Amino acid sequence: INFLSRRHWQVLDYINSIIFLKKSEYSGFDLYKISQKQPKAQYKVTAVLYDGLRLTGYDLSQTHQDRIDINFYWQSENTVHSDIYYYVGILDEHKQVIFRYAYPIAYGIYPTYAWKESEFVQEKRRLLLPNLAKGKYSLELGLLEYRRRGSLSLFIDTVKPVNLGEISID
Repeated sequence: INFLSRRHWQVLDYINSIIFLKKSEYSGFDLYKISQKQPKAQYKVTAVLYDGLRLTGYDLSQTHQDRIDINFYWQSENTVHSDIYYYVGILDEHKQVIFRYAYPIAYGIYPTYAWKESEFVQEKRRLLLPNLAKGKYSLELGLLEYRRRGSLSLFIDTVKPVNLGEISID
């Protein structure tokens, strides 16, 4: 059994792939949630990104100059047979990627190959931004398939990235 599934941990804070936990009773804060109904999203997306795995929407907020909060809303249309990761890329005004973060969906706690058909997974992410010059930047999301070949781990870029909008650095 996954030690997080025992629900004796409270999420104190999270950023990128770092999660600060405190042993206690469940706090009501979930890094991801599973549901059978499609959650409401600030921005709707209708992209099938990989073998029945869809991004149905996302919420985006920039509360500080150095971080952004994103809630992703995923759906499995059928059984996904791979462990899928995603990346969030930051692009400059010339659409050149200047930084990329890669993550397992649902923090790897609930890998995509374990998802049931037609279920929705809502995931909370807080991204620490690199030291960026003043200006506007685009965000994009792409998927990576994780494959292990002996002692070698491969990430294979699987789709054309989805535009997630802009952020501003003042």
